[in-house]
Amino acid sequence: MDTGTVFGKYHIRGLLGRGGMGVVYLAEDTILTRLVALKVLDRLVTTAPQFEKRFLQEARTVAGLNHPNIVPIHALSQIEEEWAIEMPYIEGGSLMEAEEKGALNLRQTLGCVRDVLLALAACHESGIIHRDVKPSNILLGDGQRGLLSDFGLAKILSDHQQLSVQSRCSASMFIGTPRYAPPESWEERTPTKTWDIYSTGMVLYEAIAGDTPFDAQTPLSLMKQMLERPIPPLKEAAPAVSDALSGLVSEMLAMNPVDRPQDVADVLEAFWALPELSGDSASPPVLVKPRPRRRAAAPIVRRMAATLAAPRRGFLLSALAGLIMLVLSGVGFHFFLQRSETIPVSPVSGDNAGHAAFDVMDMESQELRVGHCMALFSPDALGWRLLAVDTARLWLLDMTPEPDNRVRVSGYWTDYDRVSAMRFRQGAVAGKGRWVRPGEDMSVTLRLETLDDDLVGERSVLFKRANTPDGAARFLDTFSAADAVPALVFNELLPRDVSWAPTLEAALRELGLVYLAAPYRASGTAPVLLDGQLTEPAWRVSLAKDPRADAQVAPTDGPADAFLSAFRDDEALYLGIHLPSPLGPSRLLLALQTMHGTAQSHAPRWAFQVDHGAVVSSRAIRGGVAVPWDSDWGVAEHEATDAHAFEIRIPFAGLEMAAAPLGSQRWLLNCQAGRTRPGGMDDVARWGHEDLERTSRGLVLLFLD
Repeated sequence: MDTGTVFGKYHIRGLLGRGGMGVVYLAEDTILTRLVALKVLDRLVTTAPQFEKRFLQEARTVAGLNHPNIVPIHALSQIEEEWAIEMPYIEGGSLMEAEEKGALNLRQTLGCVRDVLLALAACHESGIIHRDVKPSNILLGDGQRGLLSDFGLAKILSDHQQLSVQSRCSASMFIGTPRYAPPESWEERTPTKTWDIYSTGMVLYEAIAGDTPFDAQTPLSLMKQMLERPIPPLKEAAPAVSDALSGLVSEMLAMNPVDRPQDVADVLEAFWALPELSGDSASPPVLVKPRPRRRAAAPIVRRMAATLAAPRRGFLLSALAGLIMLVLSGVGFHFFLQRSETIPVSPVSGDNAGHAAFDVMDMESQELRVGHCMALFSPDALGWRLLAVDTARLWLLDMTPEPDNRVRVSGYWTDYDRVSAMRFRQGAVAGKGRWVRPGEDMSVTLRLETLDDDLVGERSVLFKRANTPDGAARFLDTFSAADAVPALVFNELLPRDVSWAPTLEAALRELGLVYLAAPYRASGTAPVLLDGQLTEPAWRVSLAKDPRADAQVAPTDGPADAFLSAFRDDEALYLGIHLPSPLGPSRLLLALQTMHGTAQSHAPRWAFQVDHGAVVSSRAIRGGVAVPWDSDWGVAEHEATDAHAFEIRIPFAGLEMAAAPLGSQRWLLNCQAGRTRPGGMDDVARWGHEDLERTSRGLVLLFLD
């Protein structure tokens, strides 16, 4: 549903997320005038036989759980033939989001997981096994209080899966989330308390270490890693933790369920005794590693111990074979058997002229990735282009429609091979596909070939049309948040002059990524007096038109006749800001990112604040941690009756650079200008992202020779 849709008594305010059961919206209850989280269940699930009876039974059981660490169910509704669950809207977001931002220290993380264990204890006491404990199902309430959501829903989905497998339906999928599920989940055993204990242990391992111990991209390879790769102790990935905490996590992640703590109460007892949660707060809290979208796992250091029982090895191999049969018979090829009209199909409208957003579902894992793909097309062209991103991979695909709703695919891909220490790779893509629902769902099989070693792989995906009004902005958010993808573009493809890199960058600009040119002026030829007036020849000399960047950039938010401009010499970068009206008491905020690391949160950044022409604060962010920094940036401002201007000089030497940036190098920038007021600032103009230090989503500063 689009923002603004009226759905029963609810007014849809935006999309919060998607999952195996359906879509979660931020909605306003127009009767009680409050914001709620509204989960609208997928019709593939709700139309299953006996769904209503099973759903009401499970939901009533869950609704009876009254616990401060459980997200309660407010109401169940059937609206316009859709089933919906109303829950409170938790503004703190999820543990997954907090991990990606590096927002929690170790003590806070342990406190959150302790809250989850308390919730599970209440859940198990009522006879409910959660089955899907994972960071996205753990919400953060007031004071970082952990709240567990989606109780009982995995059981309903499990029942639906069994019916789907029996009927060879394409909706069949793994229950829970494979990366957090215990080994016995592949064996279709009846879930026990130790299932949830294992999942909680994996959540805790990832939250502290920065990733799970497995780096597999599909359930098939994950099962293989479970068989061959023992889980290293937490202390190897996070040496600062205590032996007691590392040992507890290892017990929770024991491969055999009988070797794990058998009750949540046992885990809680060990939790209370952890040194990290003791009352001694004399030492500073230890920061946990920020969680990447998917980070390289440690190499296999030894094979699974010889004491692994043969039956256990057998069940994994049997499950592997069963899953292969499921993929081949029920999932992977179902979409190619659909009948369709015999006309070429191309997207014809989108969230903006020439754009359409698509979500991507991996046909093997059934994982749905929201906001990961955009289609760009011309109204007078049959073909179109798809730009898609993953954690450390990027695709640029040309889609050519053919008769009978078929599609021919060609293009390029690039990634970092995490197994071999983030080695850069690129290659060609060829494939074919067919529209399952013309203009809505398209199933594609892609063949990937590397240019350096001729390795070949295949991947089947489903592109699902996303009816969202802000698809381009969401895609750019996903692009910037995928740690390794900006590094692929700015550190690899463009500096290497890869043939398809200019086409890729042009597509990013078309989607709304803003580029500001910083042309070169030889030192001494056009001296600048830092007076804030922008009257020197260096500011007035026209820039030869360069299709890659703009000479002046209007604000992302602010007056259309305001602008930001830039140039550089051998020693410094100069920024000029013009506003069409005086500010009075002024404030200027600026943040700059000079490098693109494979972990964006660790990229070096510099930020400062200027009030009334004087620097009042400055900080450098290194490795995700802000440290004091004595800024050597110069700034001057000038106020006239009808305008306000700033000039900023940023010496390269103060940015820890051995030499001035080369032509075609790209930095990232956020800037805000406004009026000071008691307790804050009123923005007048903003360039880049509203979160000043989120430079990964800022405008691109392109250095020109």
